[in-house]
Amino acid sequence: MTYRVSEADYRRAWKLRVGGSFGNRTIKIVMFWVFMLVCLMMLWAVVQRTNHPRTQSSSAAVTEQSMDESPVPAQNEGLSAHALLVNVGPFVLIALIWIFMLFQMGPRRMRRQYLKDPAMQGTYTIDVTPEALAVENTAGVSSRMQWSLFDYWQEGKRVIVLVNKSGTYFIINAAGLAETQQGELRGLLLSVLPKK
Repeated sequence: MTYRVSEADYRRAWKLRVGGSFGNRTIKIVMFWVFMLVCLMMLWAVVQRTNHPRTQSSSAAVTEQSMDESPVPAQNEGLSAHALLVNVGPFVLIALIWIFMLFQMGPRRMRRQYLKDPAMQGTYTIDVTPEALAVENTAGVSSRMQWSLFDYWQEGKRVIVLVNKSGTYFIINAAGLAETQQGELRGLLLSVLPKK
């Protein structure tokens, strides 16, 4: 079976992996950092409160004001919203930048790697048997991998991803194969590896 893997196929495979176990790990990492940011915000609030204690005279002046004076409460509400924005804004900004980097840098890094690595751009020839997967490409890379090295396989739009036990993966461009070859490949993969 011979096929090429395009940059779009690598992106599809990456998205497929993000939706799998890698996605679960990413969610745990995001939850950890959100928890850390909440703890930092609480610590910041405690430090701010101890640095700026309220005086007796200011609280007494507030209680002596009449209820029909509406400009003062509105001013206090604006002040508290401004203080909240000043105190919480940097943490929210850091969280947004971190989430952007997490979800945007992966595809960009993969694009740079694809453009620099001729082995990723070559034409692949694979020989699939019940014992192993033999791979060779036009860049001169060849290997023979036993099925015991793989943990499971996934199928997405146009691609089949074979996931190693280490978390790395091998991509097969299913759209580059004939319909009969796709059926034979799926049948053999189902007999040797679990599908997720």
